[in-house]
Amino acid sequence: MQLLKSATKANHDRVEDLAYSNKIMDGSISKEQYADLILKQYYFHKKIESQLRKIFSEEEAKGLELNKRTKTHFLKYDMLELGLDEHMLDVGKIGTLKINSSEEALGSMYVLEGASLGGAVIKRKLEKNRQINQVSSIHYFGCYGEATGEFWKKFVMQATIMANTEKKRKIIVKKAVETFTYFEKILTVGKTQPNTVRTAI
Repeated sequence: MQLLKSATKANHDRVEDLAYSNKIMDGSISKEQYADLILKQYYFHKKIESQLRKIFSEEEAKGLELNKRTKTHFLKYDMLELGLDEHMLDVGKIGTLKINSSEEALGSMYVLEGASLGGAVIKRKLEKNRQINQVSSIHYFGCYGEATGEFWKKFVMQATIMANTEKKRKIIVKKAVETFTYFEKILTVGKTQPNTVRTAI
């Protein structure tokens, strides 16, 4: 897991910059920027999560507690509260990041679970932002609640068991980097229709 962290650090830092991290932390993120982020997170999670169940075997999915880790529905709740629809986001010709094996799925899942680990801190910051707490109950960020740390530990343990050869570890790392890059493209290229969102919120 340390190899994954070091290999994806640059990607992780770029995603944080693009995902309004500084504005979230200093409390200056606007409801329009928050809406933009929720829509892009929804698109990203939907494209990745829709493939995981098809790729992992029943045994692998059970070991990873996949049923408890899907988050698209949390983002959908946030969108409903904000009056958002997925068609408000234009991502051009980005398409879908293809996942072809359990190892690749694990690499993509690392990115999703890592985001959830930091989500608890983000939620606390957003709850103090009057622009946000008056329009959203904040379902996605901090979705694991007090069990966030435990969820991460279980994921790391199961991922370590599955990544039991050097070949598998290389595939996992490669796909994790590709997944971060895919999310960077969504955050960079994706355009939310501002007039529609402003009215909806």
